[in-house]
Amino acid sequence: MPKGSEKDLSNPAVQGVAYCDKLFRYERRYKEQELSYEQREKRRPKDEKPVTEAFIKWLNQQKMSAPSNKFNKALSHARNRQDILMTYLEDGRCSLSNKMSLYAGYFYPHLLPHIA
Repeated sequence: MPKGSEKDLSNPAVQGVAYCDKLFRYERRYKEQELSYEQREKRRPKDEKPVTEAFIKWLNQQKMSAPSNKFNKALSHARNRQDILMTYLEDGRCSLSNKMSLYAGYFYPHLLPHIA
């Protein structure tokens, strides 16, 4: 996203980030309220499913331009993982972010399967 355009909602990259930010705000709120996995599972369909569905609709309306463009790479990445995005809504134990998985691979590489 070009510097200075972080609040320009006419910019598609800003629009995409806004959807993601809204989802992460819900998750932060659940954590602050110390909701159990079961409570998250009940709240997500009501709170987050409409945002997720709107994001996917928006995502599929976006046009791809130059393939080397960072925005297009992000679009492609998100489009290829739409079903996975919807899956976290079904289980309160699932995380919206894969940050913990990435940390586990970094700090505990011996736990990852070795690919020959």
